[in-house]
Amino acid sequence: MEYENDWLNPDDSKAISFIRKSLPEALAFRINDLQIEEVIDCVHEFYEEKGMLEEDNPEDSLEIDEEELFSYVYEHVDKELMKDLSAGDIRQIVEKELDYSDKSDGF
Repeated sequence: MEYENDWLNPDDSKAISFIRKSLPEALAFRINDLQIEEVIDCVHEFYEEKGMLEEDNPEDSLEIDEEELFSYVYEHVDKELMKDLSAGDIRQIVEKELDYSDKSDGF
């Protein structure tokens, strides 16, 4: 299933495409690009709050507590937008965002 992503910047569009292709087919079919973008935005907000996007942070000092990240995302996502998704669904999207970040060498 393809979506129009004209409202996204190219990097977000690539991340969404990667995440969608990496998710189990049933979940990928049920969610839309706005829901994936919402999770990506919350992940980046977490990074910002933790100071992980600061240029002076050495890469080897950036450890992500995945449980803390998931809890943050789950608390901060737009509940109305995500109402059809379970905590497990959101966790899978977060995990795929982390995979994308690893693949693309950074967040």
